[in-house]
Amino acid sequence: MPADGYRLDLADFAAHLRPRRLNSHKGSYGSAGILGGAQSMVGAAFLAGRAALKLGAGRVYLGLLDPQPPACDLRQPELMLRRPAACCRPT
Repeated sequence: MPADGYRLDLADFAAHLRPRRLNSHKGSYGSAGILGGAQSMVGAAFLAGRAALKLGAGRVYLGLLDPQPPACDLRQPELMLRRPAACCRPT
């Protein structure tokens, strides 16, 4: 029986990918706010944050719900960890 899905590769996205300007900075590429990570379950929030960085978000804020969250993500230290209220404020 054939699979219900298919694999995506770079060719599927090539027309949408553009090199970043040399005179730009992370503020030029938008921000993402992710709220999650219940007590001792911050892994999914970290995965979502890492994905947002890889997809091109300039700044990624993680609002972790764990009362004793980790201080940083050692794999992606550029993720900005915050308390939930500081991460996802209405503008």
